[in-house]
Amino acid sequence: MISNSATDHCIPQNAQPDRECSFTRYLGLAGMLCCIVAGGLLGFRTIVSPDTGYHLAYGEKFLQTGRPVDSSPELYTVPAHATPEQQKQDPPGPGCWYDDQGQYRFPNANWLSQVIFAIVHRAGGMRGLSILGGLIVLGLFTVSAVTMRKLGISAIWTGAGLLLIAMTAYERFNLRPELLGYFILACELCLLLPNSLNGQGLNWRKISAMAILQLLLVNLHSYWLLGLGITIAVLAAPLLRLAWLRFVSNVDWRNSNPDLIRRAKFLAILLGIQILLAFVNPWTWQLVLMPFQTLIFFRQNHITTILSGPAAHPWSIIAEFFPPFYNGLDSFTGMAATYSLYMTLVLAVVGLIASAILRRWAMTLLLLGFLAVSLQMRRNIAPGAIIMIPVALAGIGIFIKRLVGRFTFLKTPIWPVAGSALVLILAAGLICLVVTQRFYFNERRPERFGLGASQVALPLAASAWLSEHRPKGNIWTDYNASSNFYYFTEPHPALPIITNTWAYPPRVMKEVLDTTRGLEPFRKLELQYDIQIIAISINSFTAAHRTNDKPLVQQLLERRDWSLVHIDARHGVFLRNNGINAELAKACEIKAWQFDVPAFIAKLKTQDPVPAYSLQCAAATLQRLRWYNQSIEISRAALKEAPRYHQAWFEMGASYALQAQINLQQGLSNQARENFENARTCFQNCLKIKPDYKYAKKNLTAVNIDLQRFER
Repeated sequence: MISNSATDHCIPQNAQPDRECSFTRYLGLAGMLCCIVAGGLLGFRTIVSPDTGYHLAYGEKFLQTGRPVDSSPELYTVPAHATPEQQKQDPPGPGCWYDDQGQYRFPNANWLSQVIFAIVHRAGGMRGLSILGGLIVLGLFTVSAVTMRKLGISAIWTGAGLLLIAMTAYERFNLRPELLGYFILACELCLLLPNSLNGQGLNWRKISAMAILQLLLVNLHSYWLLGLGITIAVLAAPLLRLAWLRFVSNVDWRNSNPDLIRRAKFLAILLGIQILLAFVNPWTWQLVLMPFQTLIFFRQNHITTILSGPAAHPWSIIAEFFPPFYNGLDSFTGMAATYSLYMTLVLAVVGLIASAILRRWAMTLLLLGFLAVSLQMRRNIAPGAIIMIPVALAGIGIFIKRLVGRFTFLKTPIWPVAGSALVLILAAGLICLVVTQRFYFNERRPERFGLGASQVALPLAASAWLSEHRPKGNIWTDYNASSNFYYFTEPHPALPIITNTWAYPPRVMKEVLDTTRGLEPFRKLELQYDIQIIAISINSFTAAHRTNDKPLVQQLLERRDWSLVHIDARHGVFLRNNGINAELAKACEIKAWQFDVPAFIAKLKTQDPVPAYSLQCAAATLQRLRWYNQSIEISRAALKEAPRYHQAWFEMGASYALQAQINLQQGLSNQARENFENARTCFQNCLKIKPDYKYAKKNLTAVNIDLQRFER
């Protein structure tokens, strides 16, 4: 694992050392470079984040006004000037406050990232943002490779480490402020740890570089605390050594090791500078306290322990806040990232043991700290992998190097050659999977290798419809689609919510979520806020928690005063047809019986590089609208594109079963039986492809019971 030993391994008896070493070295370097490319390609992806809209909107406001955003007046659910009584009834979220005028305020930890995003978007649009994300990720893997090489890790193991980072962290590589945070943390580790292990101290040039990085991190993302953690861990190593000399060895520690004392002093100066720089932001101490207040808020409200139900806190809808292996979230199971995280954690534990045995305390503390960070919540698995994997490999490498002399078979030249070839093959395989879109589709993820915005994940078509027709009145939207509806609709409309959970009291988020799910009737808020337009993600958050609850989409379908006027793969727009938009609603209303399914399918195929994905999303959307026959037709189209798409089989089976229930209500027994049989076939096909798909198992059991009733 250590570069020296890799060179030693490739000199067999009676061979040509130079040629053999050169071949092995070049093969290892080729594998490492291929791994950097593979990791970097994971960053060149389409924009899918639900937060994109509000980040761009906040960045644009800064460019227009010169002031960072710390309030959201576009939210009509938050009083512009809350009275003391309203403030008491509507307490703020962690780190937030009401100012002297009663306006809701929050420290915007991402303000500098938002400015960067807005500048890039002005220059290159959504393609520019994709390029920015790709360059950040490519830079991240390049810096990680440099760090591992400086730590003495061979090119072979550096490549393997980069692949493990890629497979553990790829789900977090969407363009968000945290992506810049990952890059800064990787740079800080590169500057600090190798010098510490080599016994080299800091100088003022490196302290200046670290100070600049930390200042950027403080204003880019709230991961600035992890930057302090890296410095603290590295500083602890000389301090522990000096304590040992002072209290255990009982030597003249002041004069016996001046280099150690000098290193500790410079690191202490750096830590002090970093702590002071934490206050260099537009909100000074309020931004410093916010991460701590947020952790306390999580514990007080059980946000990472109760996933759903009326008792759950509204922030519990955010999956990334939960522990990385939380068994209540299907999105965490079966992912390559989850399996890779297991490997990363095992590697970190082994590296921790090796580092502790070697008394490499900086590495030991880094591994301990980032193990705790990684296990706290899903969003932390990326910084955990970025820090832990290089550190663990370095510790294991130093430990193994001591064993090489005892076990001569480790010096056999076949090991570095075989290892390099394996790494090269794995990296090439990952590159192939990414560029052919199979990597993301196999994970059923919305991202795609390429540039620009995802037309399926973002409500671009729905926003374009609103911008073109400009219906009047307040818009109601759901949580996930809110920020992008806000930014991509011109002019920017007032909304009830955006995906920035710090921009409003938790009551607002609960109100929106409960109404969308059907826990609370929509009519009450409809009258309170004079809602004339509803723009939502139709196939998200439609499941009710109680039997008698009807999600918002179902409520709209049962009412005659709302008309569907736009539909795409995921999103839909409804207009009140007896109000100020009555004429527009009548002119644009879409009816199931007149819906042109072939034209819709043709359009969907152009909206995603993997047509089966956009088709399956649309089939789910039409099913939520109770357009079961149309949903079945689109599911068939998806299965023509991808016959082993188990979700498409499931969706088609669900539509058949739901249509059968309607047939029973209409007294059409023969047709109901036929649809139940079709549903059973679909669920069986789904389970042939994915035997552990619990939803298909449950529905197959229910359909079999329904069919048994016909046999009686």
